[in-house]
Amino acid sequence: PVADTSELERALEEARRQCQGEAAARAELRGQVDMLREELIRLREEAVGAATPVQRSREHHQRIIQAAFDSRGRKRMMGEILVSAGIIELDQLEEALDEQRGTRQRRLGAVLVEKGFVTEETVAQVLAAQLNLPFVRLENEHVENGALKSISENLAVHHQCLPLRVRNNHLIVAMSNPLDLIALEDLELAGGMPVQPVVAAAAEIAAGISRYYGDS
Repeated sequence: PVADTSELERALEEARRQCQGEAAARAELRGQVDMLREELIRLREEAVGAATPVQRSREHHQRIIQAAFDSRGRKRMMGEILVSAGIIELDQLEEALDEQRGTRQRRLGAVLVEKGFVTEETVAQVLAAQLNLPFVRLENEHVENGALKSISENLAVHHQCLPLRVRNNHLIVAMSNPLDLIALEDLELAGGMPVQPVVAAAAEIAAGISRYYGDS
């Protein structure tokens, strides 16, 4: 006798319809996820566009501080920090490193700034985070006459620094390169007291020198 397969066929057809329905539901869900992702990207872009330069700089600074050290507490290199903080892309870092290799005397930060990948302020923020030093914007700083008088204009120009104030018998000096040991020694000898460096963008320091020493 021939087996009655009608029940099996109906069950198979029902299973096929269910699979088709589930596939359609999954496709619809994927479409919704894609739409939500695109909307999230759009909102983030709008938020970045609406932020003022100062707000964007502060946001960058916070991300840089968080990215300065890895999970084991190891200090990261400048390029690692910038990529980890989402400020530059990996291919931009590789492009800058390739150019730096051709001119070994150049610093990576200078190459990144020249290429327009980051600003001088961002480079200063990274350096401050690496060295665990304060980062300052000179437009927000009060510069004391006593500090200015302790360092000559020529010395300030030579070492690209700006004395800000004296606190606890320490001279607080804004520097773009606080790793310059010769500069630190010269400033301590001229000021007659230990120097406590803070980090600022080179262009801001140059403008500050012109402003404050020109008015003194």
